Amino acid sequence: MKLATTADQSQTPSQTSAAALPAGTPGAILSFYAYWASLPRTNNVPRLSDYLDNAPSALQPFVAIVDVLSPTQTGPRLIGTGFVDLLDRDDTGRPVPTAYSATVRELVSHAAWTAVTRPAAYLCMRSFRTKAGRPTHADSICLPLFNRPGAPPLIVSYAAITKASLKIEHSDQLQSTVDFKVTHWIDIGAGVPQA
Repeated sequence: MKLATTADQSQTPSQTSAAALPAGTPGAILSFYAYWASLPRTNNVPRLSDYLDNAPSALQPFVAIVDVLSPTQTGPRLIGTGFVDLLDRDDTGRPVPTAYSATVRELVSHAAWTAVTRPAAYLCMRSFRTKAGRPTHADSICLPLFNRPGAPPLIVSYAAITKASLKIEHSDQLQSTVDFKVTHWIDIGAGVPQA
């Protein structure tokens, strides 16, 4: 899959307006989306290098940048330090996050593939279980990024981790992602997938 990169298709943020997010979207997600939407874009998608240049440091602990390799395969390129602390491990560079069951992995990969091939963005809800079996949830936003030519496209995901999740004791880390659901597709200029 290849995104076009010709200069005549390049856009500045003022040429493409960001879609409004639904009422009730957590403020941290609104801030993260506003940063992404402020970046220069090619075919409605910012480049990874532009994203990294001024990424909001306060939000980076709960960011994951993921290579989207196929409709069924993704691989974490970078896992934020907040996730590393909550999981008590770093899945950066591992072929498949061990925190996902096969069913959840399929849902996550399919949504990511749809987002980079359309392109579109999406809000989602992830449900987690801790080692002690305690459930917790996180609203997240997933946005496409253009990679260097010849490299797989990317998704940058930001999770609005709640204060309750941050109080998990070291002996009760997040163990598994038990559910994943796209709650809202965001039109970034190419429409959204049909439900």
